[in-house]
Amino acid sequence: MHSLVDFLKIHLSGELPGQDAQRLMAPANRVATAEYLKNLSVKPKLSAVMLLLFPGNNNKPSLLLIERPIYEGVHSGQIAFPGGKMDETDASLFQTALRELKEETGYHGPVEFLGRLTDVYIPPSNFMVSPFVAYSETKPSWNPDPREVACLIEAPIDFLNNDSFIFEGEFITSGKYKVKAPYFLFQGYKIWGATAIMLSELRAILQKGWF
Repeated sequence: MHSLVDFLKIHLSGELPGQDAQRLMAPANRVATAEYLKNLSVKPKLSAVMLLLFPGNNNKPSLLLIERPIYEGVHSGQIAFPGGKMDETDASLFQTALRELKEETGYHGPVEFLGRLTDVYIPPSNFMVSPFVAYSETKPSWNPDPREVACLIEAPIDFLNNDSFIFEGEFITSGKYKVKAPYFLFQGYKIWGATAIMLSELRAILQKGWF
């Protein structure tokens, strides 16, 4: 894991793959271009998510994903990273991601900050999401909040290097219309939308020499 940590620290501190990598797993009709964002009439709300890496089964580098419960909301039932809206009491967006990680998963152990990915705008909720990457030296002990998390998913990061896990399908958005989008399929979970977009950039970074 330590060589992965060092690898990510180096590559997250330099120029990121950015939207070129994100676009590979984005819905075809995604509107969040630079021009679109420049002309928004309402300023996006700030939020953050945590991409937490840790030694999983057989000490394999793994990444935490969560399944959201079914509820009357924009992200009902989706596969996501722990995260949420920035509070006034949060000193930084990284602190937002860390607080949400603790509240949603019950993990209160130490984490090491590795860097951040490119921000992702979510049109349905008008959120600008900052994705942070961090590392837990030991496998965390979870105690998820059932109001926030239906299921925790521990995914070995090697699955990101397997093209046979990438498909395209049809999804129903929060606006109740159908959209075609690429997705990662992991253990029956379809990972699409903003989460897949973030994973696509992480994948591009890891393909620079880790895989």
